[in-house]
Amino acid sequence: MSNTKTNNFCIKNSYIINNPFMSKYQKYEDSAKNSVTYQSEVYKLARKLIKENKINSVLDIGCGYGEKLKKFIYPICSEITGIDSEHGVSYCKEKHNFGKWYVDNLDNPRLNLFEKFDLVISADVIEHLENPDILIDQIKKYSKKNSLILLSTIERNSLCGKSILDLRGTLAM
Repeated sequence: MSNTKTNNFCIKNSYIINNPFMSKYQKYEDSAKNSVTYQSEVYKLARKLIKENKINSVLDIGCGYGEKLKKFIYPICSEITGIDSEHGVSYCKEKHNFGKWYVDNLDNPRLNLFEKFDLVISADVIEHLENPDILIDQIKKYSKKNSLILLSTIERNSLCGKSILDLRGTLAM
C-alpha cells in the first residue's frame, strides 16, 4: 500500500493509513448500545450550528446507528440523511421513524445522491479509511457553496503514542 495522495486535501504527509496488514487492525463496527457515547460533542456542536444558521438539511457520512442524529439533530432538523455500511443502515431503517438511510462502502463509494446539504457531518470516520481523500471528495460532492462541514477525527499519533510513529518506516516501504 502506498501513502501517495493524488489530491491531498490538507492531509499531512506523515499520515499513516489504517493498514489491514498491521497486527492490531480490526474492522470498526459501532454498537447501538454505546453509539451515543462517542462523538456526542460533535453532534452537540452540529445542533448549535443548525440553530444559529437555520440549517434545513443534514448529511451524516458514517452515521452508524443514527442514535446521535436522533438525540441531537432530529428534534430541530427533520431533513436528515445518513450513509454507512449495512450494519448501521439496517438498524436505522428498522428503529428510526425519520431520515433517509443509504448503504455505501466509504472506502469505495458508489452511491450517487442527487442532493446537496446545508450541513455535512463525518465524525471520527476519516481515520478508518484507507484513502482519506475519497471522503473529502464525497463531502465536496454533497456540499452546496455555503454548506457547513463538520469533520472530526482523533489525533492518532497522540492517542497511540510512540508505537504508531515507529511503524512509519515499515509502512512506507
